[in-house]
Amino acid sequence: MPITTALPAPSPAVLAARYTAAEARANELIVAARATGCMSDMNADDLAHYVDLMAGSRATLAAAGRLDLIGVA
Repeated sequence: MPITTALPAPSPAVLAARYTAAEARANELIVAARATGCMSDMNADDLAHYVDLMAGSRATLAAAGRLDLIGVA
């Protein structure tokens, strides 16, 4: 019997919370970069991570028909 390591998919509520938290942190990084006129490599990597997390959460919510949880009509 093969060993399965797949985790169960997170619920739409968990995905919405992840999306919202990632969006807030990405916005903080963008505001800080605009205020200082620059962004460190570490913050740029963090921003890319949060954008990827938002995209994945949004895609999964879209597939579940639950974009309403993140305010998308």
